[in-house]
Amino acid sequence: MRTFTLSILLLGLSFTQAQAQEAELDPEALPILSAHVEALGGRAALDEIKTIRTVTQTTFAGFDVIATRTEDRETGRFVNFTQFGNSLSNTGFDGEQVWVINSNQDGYLEPDDPVAQRLLRPRLNLANYHQGDVHFTRLPDSTLSQTPVYVLRSTRVSDPNDVNLHFIDQETHLPVQRYTPASDITLTYLSFVTIDGLVYPETTERQTPRQSGTTQLIEIEHNIELDSDAFEYPN
Repeated sequence: MRTFTLSILLLGLSFTQAQAQEAELDPEALPILSAHVEALGGRAALDEIKTIRTVTQTTFAGFDVIATRTEDRETGRFVNFTQFGNSLSNTGFDGEQVWVINSNQDGYLEPDDPVAQRLLRPRLNLANYHQGDVHFTRLPDSTLSQTPVYVLRSTRVSDPNDVNLHFIDQETHLPVQRYTPASDITLTYLSFVTIDGLVYPETTERQTPRQSGTTQLIEIEHNIELDSDAFEYPN
């Protein structure tokens, strides 16, 4: 895997933004992405999800991290609650400002704060390829663990250094692995689950140069009713 990904990088990760824009129209990448969306349940079903709550458990180095994320996809508001042992970390976006509560910070963040900018950055999601923030290019096909895979390179328009390689099962059109060259992180998709007709990763493994961890999907709720203050900073 590592040798293969490094050879792909030699194909040109340091391309210009003009080349990245050209990648958006890659005629070979778009059919793969479209088939991926259908494998997840279809664009119409995905667009029906207006609010969502996700609970995951990540285990690494013998520790468990429970993370609950609630999103309003129509307004972009969100709130995250993370528990690591006896430590709690809360972050949120109320539609105007990002707020943080942890052992180091407590309150609203300025728009130019790096933490605020990171939290507001759209999450990398192959199904959202049509939104234009991330451009995709098809690379030569390969095989991972005897599974034939398509290979796509994604580059974020707002940050050309944010590059990822995506390995997609040619039969199921579901992801097998994702590799981030800049941080040398590999995310492997071990299993999937279908909830309300939509397919989600159930178990993933994240490997970094220093450690590895496994994340398990505990619960997903679609189109939940939310209180008016669900995303407000808890004074």
